[in-house]
Amino acid sequence: MPNFWNHMYSVLYVDDDPALLDIGRIYLGKTGHFSVDTAASAGEAIEKIRQQTYDAIISDYQMSEIDGIQFLRHIRQHFKDLPFILFTGRGREEIVIEALNSGADFYLQKGGEPKSQFAELDYKIRTAIERRRVQGELKDSKKQLSDLIDFLPDATFAIDLKGRIIVWNRMMEELTGVPPDAVIGTGDFSHSLPLYEERRPGLADYIIRADEEPEKEFPNLKRNGDKLIAEMYRPPLRNGNGAYFWHTASPIYDAAGKVVGAIESVRDITLRKETEEKLVQAHDELNVAYEQLTATEEELRQNYDELSKSQLDLIRSEERYRSVVEDQTEFICRFSPEGKLTFVNDAYCRYFNLDREDCIGKPHTVVLPPEDIPLMEEQLSQLSPANPVAAIDHRIIMPSGEVQWQHWSDRAIFDRTGKIIEYQSVGRDTTRQKNAEEKLKLAYEELNVAYEQLTATEEELRQNYEELGNSQTELHSAYEQLTATEEELRQNYDELSKSQLDLIRSEERYRSVVEDQTEFICRFSPEGKLTFVNDAYCRYFNLDRDCIGKPHTVVLPPEDIPLMEEQLSQLSPANPVAAIDHRIIMPSGEVRWQHWSDRAIFDRTGKIIEYQSVGRDITDRKRVEQALDESNKKLNLLSNITRHDILNQLTVLQGSLGLLELEIANPDQRRLISKAIQSSDVIRGQISFTQQYQDIGVQKPRWQNLHAAVTTVCMDDGFTNVSIDPHLETWEVYADPLLRTVFLNLFENAEMHGGKVTRIAVSGTETPECLVITVDDDGDGIAPDDKERIFRKGIGKHTGLGLFLVQEVLGITGLSIRETGEFGRGARFEIHIPMGIYRKTGHAQDR
Repeated sequence: MPNFWNHMYSVLYVDDDPALLDIGRIYLGKTGHFSVDTAASAGEAIEKIRQQTYDAIISDYQMSEIDGIQFLRHIRQHFKDLPFILFTGRGREEIVIEALNSGADFYLQKGGEPKSQFAELDYKIRTAIERRRVQGELKDSKKQLSDLIDFLPDATFAIDLKGRIIVWNRMMEELTGVPPDAVIGTGDFSHSLPLYEERRPGLADYIIRADEEPEKEFPNLKRNGDKLIAEMYRPPLRNGNGAYFWHTASPIYDAAGKVVGAIESVRDITLRKETEEKLVQAHDELNVAYEQLTATEEELRQNYDELSKSQLDLIRSEERYRSVVEDQTEFICRFSPEGKLTFVNDAYCRYFNLDREDCIGKPHTVVLPPEDIPLMEEQLSQLSPANPVAAIDHRIIMPSGEVQWQHWSDRAIFDRTGKIIEYQSVGRDTTRQKNAEEKLKLAYEELNVAYEQLTATEEELRQNYEELGNSQTELHSAYEQLTATEEELRQNYDELSKSQLDLIRSEERYRSVVEDQTEFICRFSPEGKLTFVNDAYCRYFNLDRDCIGKPHTVVLPPEDIPLMEEQLSQLSPANPVAAIDHRIIMPSGEVRWQHWSDRAIFDRTGKIIEYQSVGRDITDRKRVEQALDESNKKLNLLSNITRHDILNQLTVLQGSLGLLELEIANPDQRRLISKAIQSSDVIRGQISFTQQYQDIGVQKPRWQNLHAAVTTVCMDDGFTNVSIDPHLETWEVYADPLLRTVFLNLFENAEMHGGKVTRIAVSGTETPECLVITVDDDGDGIAPDDKERIFRKGIGKHTGLGLFLVQEVLGITGLSIRETGEFGRGARFEIHIPMGIYRKTGHAQDR
């Protein structure tokens, strides 16, 4: 096997800085792995690529006319498999993502010690070339395998472990009429549809589902090692005439011997089967005379016509009787001697609250009072072929516990031997009739009693008249009590009138406060009709009070409408208030910004009955913010361009010094060159540090989860010795978006200056005054005299800016930091977050 790592590769290096091209060509040439050609622009590189072949391309990002990303897209469009490495001083995350998404093999940032940097570039170039070579060989191998399967004489398909079709050869297309593009990548037994006209597992599916038994689907299945073989008849094929097929399926293994799929072949054996059947039938057919065949054919035709007519008459008769049965108000059912229902009409289902499809074939048990059960059993036992019909009245206990009377006419249906094969019952509810009869009987008995009571009542009335005289005295007493109650009610009415007057005065005071507000205040129904507006709202929108009860439509830019709809849809009884900034288009066409605080008002059931909104015009503030954003963008662009050019020149300087160091043997001169290299490293670090903090204070502060911010730093920058308090997941802090760089700088500070640091811990504690976030380590710690000095600008062993900028980032939203560790036992940084700048996770409303 050839060793591709020892090959000489042809590389095109593209950069608009001639000095960097020279340094790169020299360093890569010294490795002995590359023949380096250079181009000063993407346009020149494109022309060279047209004229000769290269094994890989190295390109800068920031170039005039065509930048590195545009050049990369051109290469991917015209030279899809050519390795491409972006080698630039721009290290912003969005550029890295865009480069990789556009098809770059690697992204390498300029900077650092030239020898190690170009050694890494050497490795990535050869890795990219080798990876592309392996991908090409793999693609060719897959193509060869696909062609081999495609030209097999048997119809063949293959599936992966998820049952998705990965191969569908030419013969399979001829057999089913389904092209590969229609089925490749599909699953859910889609391969069975052309063969079975339904989704069902085939032999290949039982290969990958070895725990199931294919014999249920394939009764004549044979096994040969890990191979399955079966013959099946397919009625849907051959224009409905059916066909016989021979199936065989085997597993597909990967290089490690693990099953990764299954392949199945199908062979048409219809001709063979048809020949076998014809040979079997030939002997029988010779014994039948032609005349008998003719007579039989005519007789069958006549029988068929009569049968068709009888069947049609039977269907019509069945439909008539069914409609009659279904329209009956009586309950009609049929059931077997075992009690299983075989037929029920709609009236039966409605009365017993049954579903027709669910109850057929199942027993329907009704509950009878114990004293009625023997009557029912005796009724059914006396039915015979001579007396097949009988009627009975009995009660049933409904599921609700109510007792209902029913009248049933039961008929037993017998077979020819006199055995009961089915019962038919027709019933109706007679509860009202029974109740009426019972009431009539009771009424008759009551009339007999009434006459006897009449005489007694006359005597009782005489006694009551005497008692009435005594009751007059009690009535006079009740009148005096009623008079006292009336006086009490009059006093309550006076107090209520006074309370109502106070309420009116309070409402007038609050109304004057609302009307004097400069904010726009309105209330409106869920349908959008205004129910209240203050003077400020009317003045701003040029309305009068006649707008009450009417909708007031304001025009929003299309992109702001979803934000407003989402704002109102998220209001709930638990979170009834939300704030939003959006634009409106005034009648004059002017676009203005507004800030609104919306409150939903709910009834006791949780339904929104009204909205209240308080707003103000923030157009001037927004214009100032936009101007500030534009200014910051321009400053950042200028900073990026300047930083890029300086870093390029530093790369040239360091590369030249590195080459010069290899050529000079004088110790004093080498010492001076070494100092120059160290100084250039410090300059590079300071410039890179300014890139990290160039956006400080540019973007608005936002709520950030503390646990997520620390975890992101650890994952992105490889800090494996940091333990994070899980309680931090419950806290959010209102801080500058550069909050993660605060923790990054504290972790780097511990590793760089803390000595033998083996542990860094991040935790949080809430006090009555604030939330305290602690970052401590087990290193050397900070000397007492340096605890305050380390936060000053220029103090430190590296750039002298790290902790100074940490303090600045935190100070944007009022956070503070101090060092409280014990010297010799580790550093301890405490970040103090005041009340109102932190909150529990899931708080309803951002600032």
